[in-house]
Amino acid sequence: MKDIVKILSLICLVAQISCSIKNEEIPEKEMKNNVEFVGNIISFQKSSNHAFGIIRLKIIKKNIKNFDEILDKGIYPYKIKDKIAELYCTVSVDRKVGETVKVVSNDGVVYYNPSNSREEGSLFIIDDPYNIDFVKMNTIFR
Repeated sequence: MKDIVKILSLICLVAQISCSIKNEEIPEKEMKNNVEFVGNIISFQKSSNHAFGIIRLKIIKKNIKNFDEILDKGIYPYKIKDKIAELYCTVSVDRKVGETVKVVSNDGVVYYNPSNSREEGSLFIIDDPYNIDFVKMNTIFR
């Protein structure tokens, strides 16, 4: 009987890990959409949820005119309209207006002051309901 319980426990654990891995793969695939842009910070706004917030950029260079795609679950960590972009990510206390930011979606990375720094941040699909509500309430893109 103890062996059966151990086997069933093991099967449940493997199934849970398998589902977890599949759920993580979907957002990773969504981020591989070839979006790249560089801009200067014009403003930023932090939420009360850790360091999450919005960084607004004036675009210097981009490989796509606009990006405002919708996901079934969650939101992309950026939007682009004309010469303005918003990043939905961690907003470090070190951020300053005027800094340069480079986004490379396929790598899931945001580079801060890439010409003279190695500072990086991670980009990921935003799925926390609090963070999604913060973006909806504070975006300049309506």
